[in-house]
Parts: sequence; structure tokens; C-alpha cells
Amino acid sequence: MSGELAGVDRLRSGILLMIIVPVLVLVAAITLAIPLMYVPPAGPPHGYRLYYAFSLYAGVAQAVAAAVVVMVSLVLSALAVARLKDGFSLIYASGRGGYAGSMGSTMVIVGLVLMLAAVVAMLFPLAGLALGVLAAVALLVGFILIGVGIFEVGESFNNSTTKLGGILTAIPIPLVTFVGLIISYVGLGEVRESLRGAARP
Repeated sequence: MSGELAGVDRLRSGILLMIIVPVLVLVAAITLAIPLMYVPPAGPPHGYRLYYAFSLYAGVAQAVAAAVVVMVSLVLSALAVARLKDGFSLIYASGRGGYAGSMGSTMVIVGLVLMLAAVVAMLFPLAGLALGVLAAVALLVGFILIGVGIFEVGESFNNSTTKLGGILTAIPIPLVTFVGLIISYVGLGEVRESLRGAARP
């Protein structure tokens, strides 16, 4: 029972981080887009020069801030996937399924490594493109398997909310996957309370 509970807790914490990461990425994207929304004010030529100088510094600051957010997102993604893998492994060891989720977590880790390699290899466009495609495939397959793993866990614990979350997480449409993660988090919370209740004397 303790292994199951620990596994569910690890899964929930990993899924929570995976919910937070897209929000951070969205914030970074909006931050980068803000300089593009500026409209030069009417005025004499020196006014334009001051405006564009300010816009340049503001744009650089925003780009740095966005880069920091992206780096934090990558770190949180790695931590999230590690927790998911641990959670699935603990649940699988308890005989409650989740093997597909463990394999999916490994695929996502591979995808993140390939993504970083693709960024580094951008100096060589063809190599960067090839690595980017491989990263996308690994991430796609990984998230599908994670969704299947969540469904297996929900089926094992007879929790319909978790099963629904797993199904939606496995659908390779970003918004649907995001909603699936939220539902999975809620469903695993129900499983957690059920396990805690069963453990009470």
C-alpha cells in the first residue's frame, strides 16, 4: 500500500509540474511578442530615435527574461518526467500497471535531450532539423505512452476520472493533452484519498 501511495504522489507531483510548464512557456511567448506590439509615437525625428533606443533595450531585456523562463521550463520538464518515471515504476512494482507510462517517460527524456542537441546543432541546419524531427517524434510517442500509462493506473484503481485524463493526455493535440493532465491530476487525487482511507485503521 505504501508503494502505491508513494507512486501516486510522485505521479501527481510530476503531472502538476507538466501543467505548470506550458503556462511558463506561454508567458515567455507573450513576453517576446510584446515588443512587436509597440507603435512608434508621432513626433520629431529625435523622438523616433529615443523610442527605438528604448524599444531595443526593452526588447533585449524581454528576450533575456523569456530565455530564463524557457530554461526554467526545461529544468521543470526534466524534473516532472523524472517524477513521472519514478511514480509509474513504483505503481508497476505494486502490480498496478503503468509500464507504458514508465516507457513513455523515458521517451520524453530522450526527446528533451534531442531537443537540446537540436538547438546546439542549429549552426548546421540539416543536422539541427534532423535532430528536431527526432525530438518531436520521441516527445509525441512519449506523451502518448504516458497517457496510456495514466489510463492503466486509473483502470487498476477503478477511477474513471483518471482513465478519462489518461485518454485525453494520449491524444496528440496540445490543448487536449493539457486538459487531460489537469483531469489526471484530479483523478489521481481521488485515488490518493482512497488509498489513504484504506490505510487508516
